[in-house]
Amino acid sequence: MSVHLLCRIIEADNPRIDKIEITCQIGVNDPTVMDFDLDSYEDLANFDESSQRELTYSGTFTYRGSEFDLDIWRQLGRAIRNSTSLRWFFFMISELSNDAHVDSEAAACLAVFFDEIKHNTSIENMILFLYSSDELPMLSLDHILLHNERLNRIDLESIESITLDQSRVIAAGLGGALLSSFSIIHCEFNDNETHRQIVSACTGVKDFSICCGNSSQCGAVASLLRDPRTMLEELHVETANYLGDDELAAAIEIIASLAGNTKLKHLAMYFRIEDGEELTNHFMNLLCNCSSIEGIINSNHTLEKTDTYPWTASPFAYAECLELNKLTNKKRVVQNKITQYYFLGDFDSAPFDSMPISVLAKVLSLGKEMRNQNTAIFNLLRSIPELCNVSSRSDEQWSNYRSTHNSSCGKCQKVEG
Repeated sequence: MSVHLLCRIIEADNPRIDKIEITCQIGVNDPTVMDFDLDSYEDLANFDESSQRELTYSGTFTYRGSEFDLDIWRQLGRAIRNSTSLRWFFFMISELSNDAHVDSEAAACLAVFFDEIKHNTSIENMILFLYSSDELPMLSLDHILLHNERLNRIDLESIESITLDQSRVIAAGLGGALLSSFSIIHCEFNDNETHRQIVSACTGVKDFSICCGNSSQCGAVASLLRDPRTMLEELHVETANYLGDDELAAAIEIIASLAGNTKLKHLAMYFRIEDGEELTNHFMNLLCNCSSIEGIINSNHTLEKTDTYPWTASPFAYAECLELNKLTNKKRVVQNKITQYYFLGDFDSAPFDSMPISVLAKVLSLGKEMRNQNTAIFNLLRSIPELCNVSSRSDEQWSNYRSTHNSSCGKCQKVEG
């Protein structure tokens, strides 16, 4: 199939090409080879633009060799630019030649190619694998982010070096884009500021994947999670290099940053931590801080799923808290956590002593709905049945009851389940 025919097919409304994958392998000693592959190729062998049968295909274009024809890449780029049906665009440089002249020619052709496709307005998902940022036309990427209103997802992967100027271009594009998903992993940032520029620009993204090269870069991710403007619902974070003793501390900082976060539902952390149990304990403290009732109220009631490496068997309470967080009624989530995880064994009943009657009634009424009848608050209600009707008492009646009852019973001071 000729490039001209491929371009006609890409531009056509029927058949529709909704996904195209382009792989570029640059080799000095290899003969130039261009392969075109479309699913159901036999249907397209006798392509007829006047056909009434509506078909949808995905296609691949593979280039291997050392000779770059500027006109071919311009034609291909223009076809993608003019397409109104293309939804997925995948581009990968799988190999560089390490020959300055050949790589320079390749970069010139790809610059022309990207300069054309930046005007496409139908692409919704764009995935770019690039070995070197020299092949990444940042101005084109900026234009794509700002002017393609349909663009929903963009992935940048395997870039050897991202400079501060390039990160500013990406950040500017992200700031004005309507992306819901952005990924920049297996990439190296020249410095921490380069990394921070991109991370801090992702407040409007809902699904974000990022790699961190040191604890400072992990700190930038934690700052993003603390930012009240963040819309993140799913975060994938991994360390590009082993951070040694800082690895656990960095992971703990990210977990702690979720204390006041009410958006994130899924956190995937791929850190090289030997003690997975300690990581689980920090997660548990985030989800249900049982040190006090106030601690539980201020815990995270949004996170629903966690993925960590190394994986360790989580206690039942941890899985149960994640399941509770799926409830839309967050008041009910708090209520269930208090009754199931605070009123257990020995607990301090001092808060009851100063609690207003209206509040106390609500707290004690939780015991009526308990599934676990071995909890300490259930035993408290069973041993002092008068408390079950506390809501009908006036504040003065309750004060008198409490003063006389406390003198003869220690259960209101320390309750043992």
